[in-house]
Amino acid sequence: MAATELHSDALGEWPDFRWKLRNFCDDYALHGKPALILQCRPTTHQELDVTSKALVDALAAGTGRQADRDGWWYGLHAGRRPVPVFDGLAAYSAEDGQGWMTEIHSDGHLIGGLWSFPEIRSQDAASFPLISDFHTKFFSDFAALTASVWAAGEIEYSGHVTCSLLNAQKLRFGRERSPFYSKELRRNVLQWRVREMSSSQALEDALGLMGEELLRAFGQQVRR
Repeated sequence: MAATELHSDALGEWPDFRWKLRNFCDDYALHGKPALILQCRPTTHQELDVTSKALVDALAAGTGRQADRDGWWYGLHAGRRPVPVFDGLAAYSAEDGQGWMTEIHSDGHLIGGLWSFPEIRSQDAASFPLISDFHTKFFSDFAALTASVWAAGEIEYSGHVTCSLLNAQKLRFGRERSPFYSKELRRNVLQWRVREMSSSQALEDALGLMGEELLRAFGQQVRR
């Protein structure tokens, strides 16, 4: 059974989130891979001009912070011009294979995914992709990107946000320079509830809570 089918009931009242997630997994061949995927959509109907320079530049810039461009997802900065896709714009071509992607759609829907993780080797020589506390930064980076892209598209801050962690049982949690890592999760899919937001601060706060929930899923204490 495909990962996106496993949580279809959880997003049953949100068909847009469900089918956009399924399409994203198809477009980037994510079925069977661990993937952390965030989605944010406006409440009101939108018809964006995805060819506008402001929108293209905002998606290309990522978070806009130079210091973030040396991480696993480079502060969501692709370093090239976004490319057209069926739903709108993608940060770069799928063939480039950077292990993460962001898209802005003509209806204002923003989706971002990460599927490249560090590898660890266990005592029995098995290798696992690793998720760590620094992955909470992906949530705050997505909040910053949404603020920038929605401002470029002149989208009002009224909408909903959610997150999905697919094939979570393939991941282990570990901290940098620590020999200890978590056991396999019992759930293969973590589906966050859909949260409502009405401002950039509300979105940042909601995504911050989602990052904390990611840590708790792996039995980690949340440090504030």
